[in-house]
Amino acid sequence: RPMTRSTCAVVLTLAAACAGCLTPAAHQISSALSVLSVEPPSTATGVLLLFHGCNHDAEHWFFLPAECRLVKHATAAGLVALAIPSADREGSRCWDPQDDEAHVVSALEFIRTRWPGLPLFAAGASSGGSFTAWIANQPRFHLSAAAVYVSPGLPPHVPLSLEHAPTIFVTMSGDTHFASEARLQHVRHGMAKLGIETALHMCEPHRLSPKFLLSYEPQWGPALCSAIVRQLHRVGLIERNGTLTEDPRGSTSTWMSAIEDAAQIVAVTLDQHDVECLREILNIAWAEHEMTGEYAEEVIAFLIQHKKRHETLAETAS
Repeated sequence: RPMTRSTCAVVLTLAAACAGCLTPAAHQISSALSVLSVEPPSTATGVLLLFHGCNHDAEHWFFLPAECRLVKHATAAGLVALAIPSADREGSRCWDPQDDEAHVVSALEFIRTRWPGLPLFAAGASSGGSFTAWIANQPRFHLSAAAVYVSPGLPPHVPLSLEHAPTIFVTMSGDTHFASEARLQHVRHGMAKLGIETALHMCEPHRLSPKFLLSYEPQWGPALCSAIVRQLHRVGLIERNGTLTEDPRGSTSTWMSAIEDAAQIVAVTLDQHDVECLREILNIAWAEHEMTGEYAEEVIAFLIQHKKRHETLAETAS
């Protein structure tokens, strides 16, 4: 839902709305597929495929705060960040191997031409995390390592390949079903039996404070972040100590009204991109099911430590 007040003096555009905003290059691979990429400042040493969650798009990797944090760590470590959209553009925008395999194959052909010989990694959130696990389980894709966010990975009925790529999982303590700690530990136990290396990081709830908002969106500034916290407290969505009182997904109209008031107080107009950024930050603070910027450094370190695996895979393939 777009913000409705337009009487304020300053407009935050997409370029400024999300502090981590990056400008990706677009590559038209075919009439049906366009991908987005950001290259590292120095020589590329690998390529990181990025798979969004349901109701998201490839571009979200380059302006939503949590996604952007991961991309920034990736490029700083020498990786090309390349985001692919799901084939479903009209419905849920979730991933399905049957529908999306052709997109991945096309993207890999492009990568081999544009960045030949580099190790390949993948990361995805929710549905994109499940799809990442599917790719990691397919030796023919030559994936060196994978990062799976808020997803248990493969469905229980899919057999694990002995050549499944090493995988790091990141989930949230509030998820007691889909990607719960118990379910992920069960998945990791099964992978360990086959000698597949895994790691797990658990994200806990956060108190919503101006400092926490600024950690994701410093360009909003202290005044706006303080006003947002005050207004969220006024409408009862956070306690005095900053603890969220309910799931932000079930109180969208309430918190959107609160941030409209906050924006008016400090004389700025927030656009739809700002709304999406705040939506993600609130979900991160609630810690149930959301892409997160936490452990981004650890995730990239895990991936890179397996970069030489692609040499073994290439030798096996030849």
